[in-house]
Amino acid sequence: MSDELSEVSTAIGRLMAVSEESQRQRDAMFKKLDEIANTVHQSIGQAKMVAVEVEAVKKKINEFQPTIDEMKTLKQRGIGALAVIGIGAGSISAAITKFVATFTGVVPH
Repeated sequence: MSDELSEVSTAIGRLMAVSEESQRQRDAMFKKLDEIANTVHQSIGQAKMVAVEVEAVKKKINEFQPTIDEMKTLKQRGIGALAVIGIGAGSISAAITKFVATFTGVVPH
């Protein structure tokens, strides 16, 4: 009878050791899961912050867009004005050359 009790006691001891080891492994697994959950939570928070910053940049771009469009328009008008001035200057210089050549009799080469 004492051998049977000894065997039962030994078996119970082994079961308790296995149970304690299983509990340590579960605790380690839950700790890792908590770390992963914290990392995911931080990543979500950072993603939300990035989304807010992107929205702020979009708003600023939308604020500047009319000014950019106006500058493009002014640039196009400026190029057109330079073309007109160039044509006008060419015409005036041709007229002056013709005038000088007519009155002086010297034809420029």
